[in-house]
Amino acid sequence: MKSKWITVLLITSICVNLALAGYIVGNRSIPGSGFDPTRSYPRWARMLPPERREVLWPLMREQRTNMRPTMRALRKKHRELRSTLTKKPFNRDTLAATLQEIRTQLGQVQSQTHAGFIEFVTHLSDEERDQLAADMAHRKHRRPPPRHAPNLEP
Repeated sequence: MKSKWITVLLITSICVNLALAGYIVGNRSIPGSGFDPTRSYPRWARMLPPERREVLWPLMREQRTNMRPTMRALRKKHRELRSTLTKKPFNRDTLAATLQEIRTQLGQVQSQTHAGFIEFVTHLSDEERDQLAADMAHRKHRRPPPRHAPNLEP
């Protein structure tokens, strides 16, 4: 009886190991699967060949570092918004002021993002800018429609 259980456990262990090995081999052999090292690059920078991305990476890293305080401030404003929504009694003016602060913060984020994009594009060759423009023209920016609209009627 004991020998039978050992045989079952051994066969089960072999099956699990083979399945795991097959998964790992399959993931590494399929292009586009697994970790994408270019994921840390902005979408518009991924069209560059790897050697150009490596050259421009310090610029993008610096821009990302410069954006951190602005993004932290934006997240703080969103936390304030959630707090405003749950505060009793509800204050419409506080909500309006919080949303105005968020719009201001979003404007700062957008300005910094645009400045970083301008700086990045300035370092591209004519051919790379042409490729970037073509890549941007072929992107599909449409989002899928929502699955259902919330029912807001009382």
